[in-house]
Amino acid sequence: MMIDETLLVVDYCYFLENESNSGSALYAIEIMVRYIAIQNTIFMENTGADCVIGGMYTTLIFAYSNVTNNTIKAISFTKKSNLTLSACFFAFQQCSTSSKGCFITLTLNSFIIIYGAVVYDVVSESEGGFIYLESSNLTIVLLTVMQVLATQGACVEGTKYSDVIIQNSSFQYYSPDCMYFSDSNIMMQNVNISDSIYALAVMSNPDLTGASVITMINCPLIVISQLQINNNMGITDYGGALFIQMQDLDNPMSIISDSTFYANSAGQWGGAIYINNQNLTLLGNTFMNNNAQYGGAIYFDCQGNEIFFPPNLKFLKILHSQIVIILIM
Repeated sequence: MMIDETLLVVDYCYFLENESNSGSALYAIEIMVRYIAIQNTIFMENTGADCVIGGMYTTLIFAYSNVTNNTIKAISFTKKSNLTLSACFFAFQQCSTSSKGCFITLTLNSFIIIYGAVVYDVVSESEGGFIYLESSNLTIVLLTVMQVLATQGACVEGTKYSDVIIQNSSFQYYSPDCMYFSDSNIMMQNVNISDSIYALAVMSNPDLTGASVITMINCPLIVISQLQINNNMGITDYGGALFIQMQDLDNPMSIISDSTFYANSAGQWGGAIYINNQNLTLLGNTFMNNNAQYGGAIYFDCQGNEIFFPPNLKFLKILHSQIVIILIM
């Protein structure tokens, strides 16, 4: 007899030094409707494959749990799964695997809500150091991330028509970048990002390529408010803080408001922002002590697009460049 609904509850458990080719702590097979609740649980020093693997149409609640000192990602879900993660601690992760997302991977129209989590000391040899999304939806509220290294998207990477909302969160000490998005809708509010450690990371990995703090390519909707990006020096030639580029979509919309860009630099173009082939509206932002060869604050490659500056836009002290904005018509 087929069971239409199954429920697994894991409470006050301890998973230590388990190993498997698939699901070192827990593997949930693909049943059409399934619920998993994991809380007050510790995952430590597990190896082989992801700690928790779920199949299609899975709903997972992951709360008040610690994931530390594993050499594998924590959670991997796919095919219209739903994940709610609350009050969790992720730390001391060393991922040598080529799979993307050192802690969390979601694909194929999955949904994740992260509310109140801390991530600390993560090293990944792949993309999406903390979380990797593909064709999925992500909402982050009250997330703190510190000291994360990856090859791209050290904290968050979203691709292939993902929707991303990030609010009331902070990111510090990352390399080579903080976030990478392509073909996705991005909304951010009250987010603090500071102190790239790319200069230190490249000393141990000379092949590492620098990048803007946030890269957004072919993103049809970008709405950012109360963003602060500070102290990111010399990590890329294009856009020390933001790199925005549109390649093949019509009428994209980008709005950045009430944000501060302080002490960011690029080797060539756009100390704070490099934008190419995309409309941009700037409302009530402050640019201070940013630096580049061309466009100390903003480099805008128009190619038929428009940029709008309201009267209250502030430019304060652009170092080493007499040109604040470069427009290529």
